[in-house]
Amino acid sequence: MKTAILVCVDKDLNDANDSLDELASLIETLGIKEIQRVVQKALKPNIKTYLGSGKIDELKQMETVEPVDYIVFDDELTPAQMYNVDEIFNASVIDRAYVILDIFRKRATTTEAQLEIKIANLKYLLPRIKTFHEGFDRQSGKIGSKGSGETQLELDQRFLANQIYDNEQKLKEVLSRKKHEVNKRKNSNLKTIALVGYTNAGKSSTLNALLNYLNKVEYKNNLINKSVEAEDKLFKTLTTSVRKLTYKNIPFLLSDTIGFINKIPNELLSSFMTTLEEAKNADLIIVVADLTDKKLNMQLETTIRTLEKILGDKKPEIIFLFNKIDEFNDIPDIRFEVSGYKSLGYSNKDEKYQYKLLELIKEFLLQDYEIIDLNIPYQDQKLIHKLETTTSIISKTYFDDYILYKVYCPKSYTKEYSIYRAIDMVM
Repeated sequence: MKTAILVCVDKDLNDANDSLDELASLIETLGIKEIQRVVQKALKPNIKTYLGSGKIDELKQMETVEPVDYIVFDDELTPAQMYNVDEIFNASVIDRAYVILDIFRKRATTTEAQLEIKIANLKYLLPRIKTFHEGFDRQSGKIGSKGSGETQLELDQRFLANQIYDNEQKLKEVLSRKKHEVNKRKNSNLKTIALVGYTNAGKSSTLNALLNYLNKVEYKNNLINKSVEAEDKLFKTLTTSVRKLTYKNIPFLLSDTIGFINKIPNELLSSFMTTLEEAKNADLIIVVADLTDKKLNMQLETTIRTLEKILGDKKPEIIFLFNKIDEFNDIPDIRFEVSGYKSLGYSNKDEKYQYKLLELIKEFLLQDYEIIDLNIPYQDQKLIHKLETTTSIISKTYFDDYILYKVYCPKSYTKEYSIYRAIDMVM
């Protein structure tokens, strides 16, 4: 296993070790083991070398005594900082952004995710190519004639810029094919609910628990397998999974989105913005948080901060779902809340919590529905078809000349159906 020294500037927040613990988990995902860590208390990193000269000397001495493969910085280094510190140490110098990008690269399986992470990697590498230049592999043969006075470094920079453009064009083609599906969902009048939260907080497991519960109480075990892959791994989900579900005759769309992380690289947030559109376009956002994680407060802050970037001026309703409450059964009065938002203690292991969550979802959905009775003549087949595709049917009763429907009707359609309301018709 490769080894590393972790480095962090504690900017008077006293959370350096929590952040380094998370960084240790991230590099472990890549097969790298933390050997030592260096923390410097400072209001801001050194503009040239991230650490001050004293800490640089200390780190150099540590590397001399016990050589390592990597020195990993907990913040994203500027291109100048990375070049300068790389010149000082024998070990390879990488930063948190590089680590996160590499994990994403290994996790990406769909064409869309692979293109998004490739673009993010290229944008990260372009201003830092001077540092990585000796080990840079373009994975291609000749790339054209060398221009007058053009160095190999300049050639590689031009190559990367062209790669970014080419992959962005490929991504546009993939997204244009996906756009039809997205527009179809938007035109369906179904509300969209997005599960968001910190990576590995339990979003996919929550979606699967709701699917299993609904399969019992709504679908009578006839629900086609719609579960999503859920493992105890960082960034297991890099694409958005959307499922059309029904609870108590009310249909809705439930999506499982990509997980958030502290200090997410700007290149990554930019490249994955289309994937994150599911959260931006959601009518209701459910933030899943892991109660057992000692870094819960930091994770909530990161999630809220990332959501603010994604949502902009949009203000959907948000519910905070505090997961793994079953591990706190010995504390009966424990409370979880985020000021200004609805919150719910929750466990995927107990069906009473799936019921509570679905009731909250139903309460939200019914804000835009009205229960009405409609008498629809048999001969009006077009109307019957439209009714059955735009409303949620509670019951149908057949009479000689008409069908009596009891439906959850979107309020946007109640005026159109008003002449057929049973209370207004004389039969």
